[in-house]
Amino acid sequence: MPELERLELVGETNFAGLIAMAECYSRMMQATRIIRTQGVMGHDPDKGKHPAIAVVEESSRNLDRCDRDLGGTIKDRLRTRPG
Repeated sequence: MPELERLELVGETNFAGLIAMAECYSRMMQATRIIRTQGVMGHDPDKGKHPAIAVVEESSRNLDRCDRDLGGTIKDRLRTRPG
């Protein structure tokens, strides 16, 4: 991250966004591992799809939102940089 700070692409203003993005990714990957282990239907097929699928879906949406939010910030900074 020091290189991104040096380029003024990240800093204190969007550090919380990077943390949120990392947490979303972590939740998504943990749920994905659970689904791989337990299957799409989980331990009780009568209840429908595994609850971890909803976690993956929500985390994916949140990750996209974080990416857009941070991406806009980074693009704006690149656009306004001299040179």
